[in-house]
Amino acid sequence: MVLLPCGKCCEGSCNVREDASGGEGTTVNVYQFPLASHCVRLSYDALGIPDQFVVSIDGTTVLDTGSVSGADVRCFNKPEGQTDVTVTVIGPEGTEWFYSIGCDDCPIVQLNCCD
Repeated sequence: MVLLPCGKCCEGSCNVREDASGGEGTTVNVYQFPLASHCVRLSYDALGIPDQFVVSIDGTTVLDTGSVSGADVRCFNKPEGQTDVTVTVIGPEGTEWFYSIGCDDCPIVQLNCCD
């Protein structure tokens, strides 16, 4: 899967946005998305100490940033029929991180927006 810069590329109605923050250790959050397929955006900021952000959909990893610092935005397709999106953040001692994940209603329908 190729990750492209994000745009408004959802399909159908979504209107999901969740924010999280944390620090050292492993943090796991599970979010419920609608059944329709959507392009989902993960905006993250690992600040100065590198952290790892891993996103899985119904148990399959769709995004793994590796160890990164600073801010970035990544997109991925959530297939139709799958609802559970899990974000796992792994951070070393002394770290601090933030992220937002979601999709919005979009005026333009674009299939496979993240391929």
